[in-house]
Amino acid sequence: MEKHLKINISAGAVLLLAALYFILDWDGLAALLLAAAAHEAGHLAALRVMGGRVTSFRFDICGAVIERRGAPGTLAEAACAAAGPAAGAAYALIAARLGAHFGSGLLTLSAGLSLVLTAFNLIPAPPLDGGRIAEALLGRRVSGIIALAAAGLTLAAGLYAVARGCGAALLTAGAYLCLEQGRERP
Repeated sequence: MEKHLKINISAGAVLLLAALYFILDWDGLAALLLAAAAHEAGHLAALRVMGGRVTSFRFDICGAVIERRGAPGTLAEAACAAAGPAAGAAYALIAARLGAHFGSGLLTLSAGLSLVLTAFNLIPAPPLDGGRIAEALLGRRVSGIIALAAAGLTLAAGLYAVARGCGAALLTAGAYLCLEQGRERP
């Protein structure tokens, strides 16, 4: 018997959406959600092509997390992880063109946010897609060293950005990545 897909929305996810609305406004939030949806659709499509099955979809303070079964293997894991950023980059190109053609600020903003999400997700540190790709292709030991370096560099770039008056978003992301590297993974 086929089980139903579980969708979990934590209090942290609601807090994240509220914070993003506070920072972005409705148009910015809609643009970000479109970009995130394109990214997650890439993961879902790759998982389906690889023969996997989504068991749950969780939204928490860190964003969306897809729990799955199937699609085992190194290359399948790397492909499924890479599909989100690939879809995000493709969406950014399409949204930018459509935004320019129709004069849509929402699509243009969404294209830019999609590029930022794509670049951030390619940082080779778990739990980001880049970390999953590195772990699948290089193994835990080598990817762990790379992840620590990437998290540290992100933190350093964030400190530099704060010192230059560019805001604390990158600093916060770097601190989060550093903390995540100390966490036990299954």
